[in-house]
Amino acid sequence: MAYYNKLNDKLRSQRPLPEGLSWENMESDIMKKLAVKKTKTSPKCQVIKILLVKKLQFNHQ
Repeated sequence: MAYYNKLNDKLRSQRPLPEGLSWENMESDIMKKLAVKKTKTSPKCQVIKILLVKKLQFNHQ
């Protein structure tokens, strides 16, 4: 493992991130996207929900 680490250090040089990619600049946008919950339902699920609601309404009458 030590050999790999030495080889990795020789082959890859690390540079600091550009100003626009710092965590402070991106944190608010990332948190906004995490807070938004997107629900996707397939057309089949929508049809099943409609049929179930209609059946429940019919049973209650």
